[in-house]
Amino acid sequence: KHMGAVWQVQWVRLEQGGGGEDRGETLTSISADGRVTRWAVRKGLDCQDLMRLKRTGEGRTRRTAGVEGQRERKNEALIWRLACGTCVDFHPQDSNVYLAGTEEGFIHRCSCSYSEQHLQSYSAHQGPVYRVLWSPFEPEVFLSCSSDWSVRLWRVDLTSPVLTLQCGSQAVLDVAWSPHSPTLLAALTAEALHVWDLSSSTLDPVLVSPGRRGVHMTRVAFSRAPGHCLLVGDSDGHVTLYQLKGLLQTKVRSPRPGEVSSGPGPVFILTGGPLSY
Repeated sequence: KHMGAVWQVQWVRLEQGGGGEDRGETLTSISADGRVTRWAVRKGLDCQDLMRLKRTGEGRTRRTAGVEGQRERKNEALIWRLACGTCVDFHPQDSNVYLAGTEEGFIHRCSCSYSEQHLQSYSAHQGPVYRVLWSPFEPEVFLSCSSDWSVRLWRVDLTSPVLTLQCGSQAVLDVAWSPHSPTLLAALTAEALHVWDLSSSTLDPVLVSPGRRGVHMTRVAFSRAPGHCLLVGDSDGHVTLYQLKGLLQTKVRSPRPGEVSSGPGPVFILTGGPLSY
């Protein structure tokens, strides 16, 4: 088991073997103990560490004396050389490659074939990375969001972000790609939903919808069904379904009553209501 909080789990369909046999799915988790772990469901949840995320900065040290002090230093060295893992996402076309975000603000691109070394590391954010997400359209592009108020767009071959989107002065807790449009994405802070259409503007979101007063938004996801629907979870235990209308509209106009718009570009009509689980 993990020795710290598990921040994300993800089902991963393994690539077919050389004989074309179906290798099924495995469950992967990332934890505050610095481990990315694969769980074999067919083998009674046997686990294998895919990666131990090493810290990139200097670990904390403490001066102690005697034999007990030496033991304490050894235990601390073991703990503090690992970075707290916060999020993970496997490549949609290559289940051997994945991204792992850390509390330090780094993103590591890793391979299941190498458990001791990253393929690439990105000094991504000035705070914990809350989500990393591969693009469903472009295999070399991914998104990240962080407590440093930003969403960043990356290419795997560049160590600096291609684009940085600001979401006011609040931590960005989650981000989601639209499965229907390569330029449409949603970002979530505790108090508002931000929808960006990169083909319209990279400076301002086309929509900002505040949440209910006293309730914090926590997760966002696009529906894969046709219709441009968004699901948003909150701290009250509710899931709210939003439908974005007017996505194909190209003429810019002022919003009518009941519509929400915060920048140039198409006007989106946002409708929805809470659904309790």
